[in-house]
Amino acid sequence: MFNIPTDPQGIGKVLDSGIKLFRSSFKSILGILTILFVIGLLPYLFIGPTYLAMFNTNDPEAQMRASMMMFSYWWIYIVILLLSLAVTNALIIRIHGIASNSIPSIGSAIKSGTKKILPVIIATILYIVIVGLSYIPAFGIMALSQGNTILFTIGALLLVIPATLSLSLCFFYAAILIDDSGIFSSLAESQKLIWKGIKGGNWWRTFFILLVAGLIYYIFMIVVSFITIPLIGSEPVTGLVLSFLITNLVYVLVSPILFTVYIATYYDLKVRSSGSDLGARIDD
Repeated sequence: MFNIPTDPQGIGKVLDSGIKLFRSSFKSILGILTILFVIGLLPYLFIGPTYLAMFNTNDPEAQMRASMMMFSYWWIYIVILLLSLAVTNALIIRIHGIASNSIPSIGSAIKSGTKKILPVIIATILYIVIVGLSYIPAFGIMALSQGNTILFTIGALLLVIPATLSLSLCFFYAAILIDDSGIFSSLAESQKLIWKGIKGGNWWRTFFILLVAGLIYYIFMIVVSFITIPLIGSEPVTGLVLSFLITNLVYVLVSPILFTVYIATYYDLKVRSSGSDLGARIDD
């Protein structure tokens, strides 16, 4: 049973909370995960035959025709992306409901997730633009350095700006889905959560928490790749299909741990932001 913490937690406890939330919510989110798995199969169902035809021929012209045909399916990619986003939003909403002991039905979660598609997309675009623009000073100085070591070093050091912003603003997604924040306020809230509190902010501790969660996920995916690559080599067509199915299945089953750690971190940051005096008691 997972309970939203009321006191700030250390790095290890936040990770432990994320794993506990994953374990306690897994059965309740299997329905949504199944929907995500089916959505993940849609590209193969629509584009797979064309891709396999291109994969099975040595005729350059046939390969070119198949390649151009795949690009003509651009609208399918957009529809699948929107479906995937709506259901992923629903996944976050349902996990939060489980954590707060107010579990929405799958239908209700998907309905809420669908309503959040537009604000999430706009906030994501703003996030990408802000982080992208922050690279300009660094790359500009490095490009103008022309062998000047000092200028190049200054430009390289300025890369800390986009690195800082990319993490500082990343909790806009949780703010929109969990706290119903607006597009601009979600980005501002994320920035506040990272930098408000004890010891000059929570950037480094948040970085290490998300880094560990990411490593756990990628280790699983690397293991899967070692299993699926030999399948493709032995039986190209059958192996490719099996590889796609296995990779999609493992992604759907394992990726929620990224979300649960992300949500647990968001909870902890909110506690720290609202009660930095309590955070002073925690020695990270």
